[in-house]
Amino acid sequence: MSLEIFSTNRLNAFLSIRLRQLYRKSSTGFAKVELKSKLYGLTFNIIVRMIAGKRYYGDDLEDSAEAAEFWELVSMAFEYAGSWNPADYVPVLGWIDYKGFEKNLAKYHKRIDGLFQGLIDERRRDKNKNTMIDHLLSLQES
Repeated sequence: MSLEIFSTNRLNAFLSIRLRQLYRKSSTGFAKVELKSKLYGLTFNIIVRMIAGKRYYGDDLEDSAEAAEFWELVSMAFEYAGSWNPADYVPVLGWIDYKGFEKNLAKYHKRIDGLFQGLIDERRRDKNKNTMIDHLLSLQES
């Protein structure tokens, strides 16, 4: 799959799209460009487009509300991945849900499941694209 995505022909086909923003900023003169955010956005969009066939980062998005929710859920995932639950070390705290950790995690799971279910339902309706979700759905059917 990476050979298909990063082939020379594929990258050259999208050259104008990738360079359009940089050109707009520097067409009137020299401009300072912060590459860290550009590379992060490019990497993020490549991963999400392979999985769901959508873009969730950048200026010209189809559904900015869905993109904002996706970004919020991704940042929450990193937040929960880096946190620790005191109830894991002192089981008594789990009975009282110390600091509401389990309750907040359940709310997060409900939101992320809703987003993923929406992506799956959308892919079931529109089977024209070639994404990972499409491949997984075809494996489920077979």
